[in-house]
Amino acid sequence: MPLDDDYQNLSTTEKIHIACANGSLVELETILNSIQSSELDRHLNHCTYGTTGDSTPLMAASVNGQESIVRFLLEKYGNHIQIDKERIIFAENAFDHSDYFYCNQTALCLATEYKHLDIVRTLVSLGKLNVNHRAILEWQIKCTTLYLACKNEQLEMVKYLIENGADIYNVDTNESTALMIACKYKHDELVEYLLSLDDATHTLLNAVDKCGSTALHVAASVGSLNIVRLLLEKYQAKIVKNNEARTAFTMADISNHIDIVKYFIENENECWYTILRCIDELELIGSLTSK
Repeated sequence: MPLDDDYQNLSTTEKIHIACANGSLVELETILNSIQSSELDRHLNHCTYGTTGDSTPLMAASVNGQESIVRFLLEKYGNHIQIDKERIIFAENAFDHSDYFYCNQTALCLATEYKHLDIVRTLVSLGKLNVNHRAILEWQIKCTTLYLACKNEQLEMVKYLIENGADIYNVDTNESTALMIACKYKHDELVEYLLSLDDATHTLLNAVDKCGSTALHVAASVGSLNIVRLLLEKYQAKIVKNNEARTAFTMADISNHIDIVKYFIENENECWYTILRCIDELELIGSLTSK
């Protein structure tokens, strides 16, 4: 831990934050032992500005992968810490409250976003944090930790979260499921795993978002032939039209994923797309592209 004048001039709260971010357990213990018990709550729950935005000491440790610090704080000072405290980030150049960016991220959300599985386990097991809490990842997109883990292709983290109560049917602000997110980022293993947990009526497989699109629409639009084949051949995904009357075929073609278009046409005997339906789709695409 630095002992220069700049460090010595920092407040106690700032020193705690630095110790947590850097994993300086001895320094953290020394500082906390010097604070009166009545003052611990204030210091341990204060949000200090850092390189990743405003955060509490627990958040700083979670972001920076300091599992020993997280465990120490929860085991020794858990009764002083607001474990589910949410941080708030304000948008730059915000002129009124409507422009503020409230991210609602807890320590668990941050540990998930920064891919620290060991810390996720510690927070869930010791802190009993809500794995289905929804935070804002980007402007107006409110999502769960499962969404974040799927986006980042963290299969083991996805498994752990689901085993500890994460709901695979939860959706984000756009009503996108975790399966749709896994399809969007072309994470084949995650798609397979999530589908293995779906109910008998294929609720997850055939769920639709605000645009009326299914996971199949998403996979086709991003050009993931492997996932398209998996959804159709193994799980018999439904062919439906979204709110713009577009099917997966249309989405693949207008996104210029010719391999998927060829797959649909060449497998017309499988009854996903008959020749007549393919012709209808191509006519629709022609009308869309001519506008």
